[in-house]
Amino acid sequence: MKGRISTKVFTGFALILVLLTIIAVVSVTHLMGADRYFKSYRSLARQTVADPRVQANMLMTRIYAKNFVIDKNMENIEGVEERARMTIEMIAQARDLTSDAGPPNRLDQDREPWKP
Repeated sequence: MKGRISTKVFTGFALILVLLTIIAVVSVTHLMGADRYFKSYRSLARQTVADPRVQANMLMTRIYAKNFVIDKNMENIEGVEERARMTIEMIAQARDLTSDAGPPNRLDQDREPWKP
């Protein structure tokens, strides 16, 4: 009778250890998948933030240019030069973020001359 109880107890412990191992393996594989999805999300979020920043700097360049047409002063010239330089830098940064081989790059399409 003692042998049977000890066998049942050790069998129960073995089953629990096997179940814990299976749970650990499944958890680790799902965590690795979550890390991959988070990296993809982060990349997309950075791209999403970069495009409006380029657009905002282009708008500020246009505003300084408009102000220069109205008031011809050095502050507006410096504003146009500074914002244009920042826009070009941000376009390069945005292009680096969108270097994957996905759909056509919107930044390259915007640089093409406008055709009516």
